[in-house]
Amino acid sequence: MKLKRYRHITIGGISTKVLLLILVTVVLLTGSYIGVSVRQNRLLGNISDDAGVRQQQAGGEVSAAVMRSVINQYMDRSTKLEAAFADNLFQELKTE
Repeated sequence: MKLKRYRHITIGGISTKVLLLILVTVVLLTGSYIGVSVRQNRLLGNISDDAGVRQQQAGGEVSAAVMRSVINQYMDRSTKLEAAFADNLFQELKTE
């Protein structure tokens, strides 16, 4: 087998094969790095979306619990005031 020479480069020689091997390795490493980066980016996006949904649900639950507590406290205070007012009215009627 006769090797061809082109401007001091032997085509088909060991140096060409090593150069192609290095080139293919670099291309494969670059491709795999890009693939892994895209996959990780998608995974982080999904995790972020899931965390946002969970945060909204938790916020809604906390908000509802706080509103229930405020309403209960208001109703307790209102009932106590109305009872005191009614007691006051009946006290005036008893004394008359």
